[in-house]
Amino acid sequence: MTIFSGGLLEWKRREKRKRWHLMRREYMQEKKKVVAAIATALAYYMQAEEQAMLALQQQRAAQGPRQLFNPYALAGRTAAMDVRWTWQMRLAR
Repeated sequence: MTIFSGGLLEWKRREKRKRWHLMRREYMQEKKKVVAAIATALAYYMQAEEQAMLALQQQRAAQGPRQLFNPYALAGRTAAMDVRWTWQMRLAR
């Protein structure tokens, strides 16, 4: 029986395969931990965003309804201010 007999080579292959499987298993466990950490961080971030959005909605609801923008009202106010300005200029002469 020589050193390069089938038994010794087969044993080396098996040992190499075992080491590879152990390394892979450890890597996968580490990868699972990283994925779990990322998922937890994202969950905390989304929860904080949801709480901030809820607080903003509650604040807006407490303020009451807003008056909608009315371009006609703005145009009327501008016209009234222009009339006052022209009267002031006439009186200043």
